[in-house]
Amino acid sequence: MKRVVGLFLFLVLTSVVVFTILLNSSEKYPAKLHAGFQRPVEFNGGVELLKGYPNAVTHVVVFRFKESPVGKNVWELEEVFDVAPDYLIIEIQNGSTLFCRAKSENGTFVFRGGETCYGTLDEALTRRITLTGCLDATYIGHRLERNSILIFEFRAAKETTCVNKTVEVRGGRLYDVLVRIETGNGTVEFPVKRVEGNYLTDEVYEIQK
Repeated sequence: MKRVVGLFLFLVLTSVVVFTILLNSSEKYPAKLHAGFQRPVEFNGGVELLKGYPNAVTHVVVFRFKESPVGKNVWELEEVFDVAPDYLIIEIQNGSTLFCRAKSENGTFVFRGGETCYGTLDEALTRRITLTGCLDATYIGHRLERNSILIFEFRAAKETTCVNKTVEVRGGRLYDVLVRIETGNGTVEFPVKRVEGNYLTDEVYEIQK
């Protein structure tokens, strides 16, 4: 009996040790922030990770600040999470509340003044997406499916049409961006290529066909 109890305790202890090792060895993802404010602010220590917000493929981290005469204008902060944040939002308390989206630049989230600040979190996560290119079809609109797939819709035509269409997307990171063409024989879908660089909109995609 003692031997059975000892074996049971050994197995329990081994399981706890293995679980602890696995827990501690899980991959961690840093979120580095460089922020420059127009007025002095204090970091109130509030950091919140919103997993799966506002859609299943997006993670948002919120850093909370408040304006204060004893604060400072420039902050360098880093927090570590068990998932990789797609967006970093700065929440500023200044009598009211502002939500500002930092830009990802070379592995660091960067915020400069009040250039991307809004009255609500959803507005801060709204992005302007541009589709550019030419194809034998007429543009008829766009839709967001499953809150993460942006589809630009066209109707097949004999003439070639070139588009430079920008739409606003309220939601999180896009899982995919597609072009859908209605034809007499059904619909055709194909992906578009994201164009890297500095543009007036948040993301630019190019038709390859």
